[in-house]
Amino acid sequence: RSFLIEIHNRLSKEDYIKTIFHEMVHLMDFCKGNLRIKSCKKYYKGFDIEDLEYENQPHEIYAYQREQELYKEYLEYLNN
Repeated sequence: RSFLIEIHNRLSKEDYIKTIFHEMVHLMDFCKGNLRIKSCKKYYKGFDIEDLEYENQPHEIYAYQREQELYKEYLEYLNN
């Protein structure tokens, strides 16, 4: 499989790094089979999430949460 992640090149350094973390969480979900696109519909852990607003989609909530956690770990790593 191959994946393409496109990121706006004019983000701040912090937002750029957080976006990479966010998208890598989605990549992990795809690889684990938690996030799927089937017949042009998005499914997360077997549930159709197509009709949910973006901010209410469980995979987005999870990715935003993990992006913050990963960014914090990244900063701690840089400071050690």
